[in-house]
Amino acid sequence: MTQGSDSDSGIEDQVSSKQENQTTTKKPVTIYDWRDDGGISDTLNNKSDRPLICERGRCLGSKMNMTPMNKPLPLDKAVAQAKDFLKQYYADTTNHEVPEKSFQERQADVLADLREKKTYDLTTDELTWGARMAWRNAPRCPARVVWKKLHVFDRRHIDNTDDMFKATMEHLDFSNNGGNIRPAISLFRQRLPGQKDPRVWNGLITGFAAYEQEDGSIIGDPSSLGLTKFVQKLGWKGKGGQFDFLPMVFNGADGIPHYYDIPEKYLLRIKIQHPTVPGIDSLNLEWFGLPGVSSMMFECGGIQFPAAPFAGWYQGSEVASRDLLDIQRYNLLEPLGMAMGLDMSSNTTLWKDEVALELNRAVLISYKKAGVSMVDHFTQADQFMDHLAEETKERGGCPADWVWIVPPQSGSLTSTFHQEMVNYHLSPSYEYQDKPYETYGREQSKKSFRSVAWSVMMWTSLFSKMEKKRKQVTVFYSSETGTAKKYAKQAAEMFSLSYKTSIFSLDDENVNVSNLAQCHLALVIVSTFGNGEPPEMSRPYNNKLTGIVERYQDGNEQTLAGMEFAKKIYFSTFGLGSSAYPKFAAFGQHLDTSYDILGFQRVLRFEAGDELKDQRGSFNKWVKKLFTASLKVLEVQAPTSYLESLSAKKRFKWTLSHKKQSKSLNECLSEFHGKVAQDFTLTKRSHLHKEEKEPKTLQVDFSFDNSDVSYDPGDHLSIFPRNETRKVEYLKSRMNNNPPSDKLVTLQVYHDGFWENAEDLPSEVLFDDLLYYFLDINMVPSQEMMDVFANAATDKKDKETLTFLAQDDVSYQEWLEESKCVCETLRDFESISLNSATLVGYLTVIKPRRYSIASSPQGRNLSLVVGMVEYQTKTGLTKKGLATGNLNDMQIRTSLPGFIKYANKVHFRLPEDPSWPIIMIGAGSGIAPFRGFWMRRFEQQQDGYEVGKTILYFGCRKKSMNLFKNETESASKSNQSLSSLRWMMQCSDNKLLDFEREVAFSREPGQPKQYVQNLITKDAAKIYDLWQKKGGYIYICGKIQMAEEVGQAIIETLTHLGNMDKATATATLEDMRKLGRYQEDIFG
Repeated sequence: MTQGSDSDSGIEDQVSSKQENQTTTKKPVTIYDWRDDGGISDTLNNKSDRPLICERGRCLGSKMNMTPMNKPLPLDKAVAQAKDFLKQYYADTTNHEVPEKSFQERQADVLADLREKKTYDLTTDELTWGARMAWRNAPRCPARVVWKKLHVFDRRHIDNTDDMFKATMEHLDFSNNGGNIRPAISLFRQRLPGQKDPRVWNGLITGFAAYEQEDGSIIGDPSSLGLTKFVQKLGWKGKGGQFDFLPMVFNGADGIPHYYDIPEKYLLRIKIQHPTVPGIDSLNLEWFGLPGVSSMMFECGGIQFPAAPFAGWYQGSEVASRDLLDIQRYNLLEPLGMAMGLDMSSNTTLWKDEVALELNRAVLISYKKAGVSMVDHFTQADQFMDHLAEETKERGGCPADWVWIVPPQSGSLTSTFHQEMVNYHLSPSYEYQDKPYETYGREQSKKSFRSVAWSVMMWTSLFSKMEKKRKQVTVFYSSETGTAKKYAKQAAEMFSLSYKTSIFSLDDENVNVSNLAQCHLALVIVSTFGNGEPPEMSRPYNNKLTGIVERYQDGNEQTLAGMEFAKKIYFSTFGLGSSAYPKFAAFGQHLDTSYDILGFQRVLRFEAGDELKDQRGSFNKWVKKLFTASLKVLEVQAPTSYLESLSAKKRFKWTLSHKKQSKSLNECLSEFHGKVAQDFTLTKRSHLHKEEKEPKTLQVDFSFDNSDVSYDPGDHLSIFPRNETRKVEYLKSRMNNNPPSDKLVTLQVYHDGFWENAEDLPSEVLFDDLLYYFLDINMVPSQEMMDVFANAATDKKDKETLTFLAQDDVSYQEWLEESKCVCETLRDFESISLNSATLVGYLTVIKPRRYSIASSPQGRNLSLVVGMVEYQTKTGLTKKGLATGNLNDMQIRTSLPGFIKYANKVHFRLPEDPSWPIIMIGAGSGIAPFRGFWMRRFEQQQDGYEVGKTILYFGCRKKSMNLFKNETESASKSNQSLSSLRWMMQCSDNKLLDFEREVAFSREPGQPKQYVQNLITKDAAKIYDLWQKKGGYIYICGKIQMAEEVGQAIIETLTHLGNMDKATATATLEDMRKLGRYQEDIFG
C-alpha cells in the first residue's frame, strides 16, 4: 500500500466493509412492460444506500413520502458517502473530465479534510458531475433523459442574500433563454460546521402568492399560503390577485430572511387560451414558463448544499391537470366546467375528462404560441421508456417511482402506465427539506431578539385573531418618478400599527372606484404630471373616474345606487407637485373633489407637498395628522408603539462589504433607477446667442456607443448630473466617521429593533459614488433635518436658531427663500458635528434631469438645446442649476451617464403620415424638439415623401436670440440660400420644405412687446384651417405659462372661427388632445 491508502484505515474502512456485506445479499429484480411481456433486469438497486418506507408485510409505495432529509450527516455517514462518491466518479471515464489526481491521492486528501475540518471541497468537475448524477438518480423525475446537459452554476463562494438573488436572476435568464428552456442548477455555499446554512425559502423559483380571505377561502395558489403569510409579515404587499408572483426569500450566513421582488423580464408569463373554447379564455388563466424547484437540498459525496435551485421545463399535464385542477391547488374543475357550458349533472357525462382534455390542449397551445418549451405527456412518457432501456443497458437499472413517473392525464394510454418500476435511493441525490418559514424562530438554542419576535408574531393565534378584527386601510398611489410610491409605503407602514393595510397603484386595470368599498379608510397619494395631468400610469383610471362622476352628477340611477357604499367610506388625499407650475398638484385636487362629489367622507382637507418647499416635511406632517384623526373617526385606540415613535429619532449606520467592486457606476445607476444607463460623450458645445445679460442657451452635441439604442424626434435624453467636487469635499470634511473610500458601503436604519438597509438609497456602492451621483447635497435642508442639525450643534446660539427653524413654519419659509443648500447651511452653523451616516440618512436622492432631444437620428449622435439655470437670491447668493452647470462646465470628449426616455405613441410624436400639416409653437429652449421635427420632415422630403405644411411659431426676447434662424430659412422653399443644414442633407433646391417661421420678440429695443400667443391670435384663420379642416397637428413646447396662454388663444380661435361657446371649444381642445392632435411638452 502507498502511504495515502494506508491512512484510510479505521472507522472509514469499517463502515465501507459493513455496507458491502449488506449489499451482496440483494438480488436482481426483473420488471415487465405489460404491453408485450418484455422484461428487463434491474441490478442497480443493489447499490441503494438506504431503505425506503416500505415495510415487511406491507407496501407504502403510494405514500407521498416528502419527509425532510436535510439533517447534518454524522461523520461516519459523510465518510462512507465520500468514499462511495469517489469510487463512482473515478469509475466513470466518459461523462466528465480526466481528474488531476489519482483515485488514491484524491481519497486520501478528502478523508484527511473530513477528519480535520469535518468537510472538504469538491472540485469543479466533481461538483458538475455530481449534480448531473443526482438528476440522473432522481426516481420521481420523468424528464432526466437529458441529465448530461444540465448546466451547473458554481456559486459556492456566495452566502449572502443580495448575491444569492442576483445569481438566481442570472440563472433564470440563462434557463429562460427567450423561451427555449435550458436545464440548470445553482449551488450556493455548502453546509459548514458551526455556520448557518444559506437557504432559498421558496418551493419554486417563480410561483404565485395565496391570500386567505376572512371566510377561509383562498385567492391564488394554496400551496404558497404559508410562504405568502410569512413574506407579508416581512413587509411585502401583494395585489390580492389569482396570479401574483411571490418575491423570492433567501437567508444567508446570518440566518435572517430577506425578500426580493423578481423583475418582470425574468418571469415568462404565459396567458392560457384555447383556440376554440372561449369558456377557458373567460377565466383569464395564466402560468409561468419555468418550473424551477428551489427548496431541495443537493447531497454529493457526503457534502450537503441546502441552497440548490434547479430548473428544467414543464410537461403540459403538470400545469393543466395538477396545478390548475387539483382540489388542493387552484381547483378549477367546476369553474371551468360551468364556463365551458358542459352538462355537469352526472359523472357519466364525462365532463371532468372534457375539462381536463381541453385545458391540457389549451396549455400546450399557449406555451407553443408564446415560444416557451413544453413537452406533452405522451412524448415524455415515451422518452422515459427510452431512457429506462438505455440506463438499464448502461448501468444495470434506473430508479423510478411509478406514482410520479406516470402522468396525471390519459392513464393507460401512456406507455409508462404499463411498465413495472423499481424505486430506490442512490447518492448523489436531491433531498426534501423542512420549510424554513414554518420553523423560523423555533430553534432550541439561544434565541436572538429577532427570533423571539418572530416566535411571538407568527406562532401566537391571538395575533392572527386580532389582525382579522382590525379595520382596513388601503393606500392608493400614482407616481411618475417613484416619490408617491415611496410615500405610500411609508404611510402604509405607519397605519399598519393599528390597521390592516394594503397598497395599490392606480395603474392596475383591476383597480377602480369600487376598490374603495373594500376598506374603511382610503389614503390617496398622487403626483401631477405636466400641465395638471395624471401620471401616465393613471390615465385609464382617471378616465373611468371622470365618467362615473359625470353620470353621478347627471342623476344616473344605476350609478347612484352603485355608489351608495361611499357614505360609509372615509378618505384623504395628498398631492405631490411643483409650485413652478400653475396647476400645482392638480391631479390630487381633482381626485379629492371627485371622491367628495361621489359621497365619500373626507377626514382631512386636501393637502399638497411642493418639491420646491420641503415636500417630505409636508407629507410627514400630513400623514401623522391623518393617522391621529383616523383613530378618532374609526374609533380605534392609539397603539403604544405609535406614541413612542413620535419622539423617537432615526438611527443610521454604515455596513461595509469586503467584496471587490464588480459593478460600474452605470450599472449601479441602472439598478437603482430601473433604467439602462449608458455614457453620452460630449463632442461639441455651442452658445446659441451672444447676449451677455440674458440667460445662456447652449447646444450640446453628444455621441454614444450603444448600437441597440436609438431615438425619434420628440424623445428625451435624461442625464444623471454630478455634484460639484468642491461641495462634496467640503461635506466630507464636515462629517464624522466617513467610511473608507475603497469599500462598498450600505446605509442601514434602525427599525423596530432591527437594522435594515435604507430603502431610498443604493446598497454596496462606493462612498464617493454615493456623494457625487446619488445624494442631493444641493437640497435646502428640511425642517426634519434642521432638527437633526440642532441636536448636533454644540454652540448654544446655533442650537437655538436651528431649533426655531425646525419648529416655526413662518421662519422656515423665510429661510427657504435664501435657497441655502446643505453645505451652505453647515457653513452658517459651524458648530454642527454630525456622523456621516446620520446626515446621509436625511438627504434625498438626485433625480435624473430630462431634456428634449434637438436632433433627428444620424448615426449615434444627438443634440440638446439647454437654457442655463442661473439666478441670484434676495441676499445676493448666485445659484446655478446642477445639470445645466454640468453641461456648461464639462470638458469636450468627457462623458456623463444617462438614458433615452421614449415618448409614448400619442405624446410628442410626428404624425405617421408626413403629408399632414404640423404647427409647432415654442419659446426659448422649447425650440429643442422642433429642431428634430423639421430635420425629420426635411429627410422625408429628400426621400420622396409628400410632406405637408410645416409652420413654426417661435418666441424669444431679441432678434439676436432667434435660435436656428439660418437653419430653418435654408430648409424653406421661401429661401434659397445655402447653409449647413442643406449641405448636411445634400438636398437639391427642388426638395425644400413648405416651411414657414413666424417670430415674436418680447424685448427687442424700439419694438412693442410681442409674445408667441399674439402670433397665434394674428394667424388664427390659417391655424384653424390647417388644424381643424385639413387634419393638422399642433405641438407646444416651452414653459408652462406660455403653454397656458397659447391654449387660451387656441380656445379663442375655436370660439370665433368654429362658432362654439367656450365650454364646447374647451371640450374640442380636450378631444384633440386625446387624439394626439394637440400635444404639449412643457416645463416649469
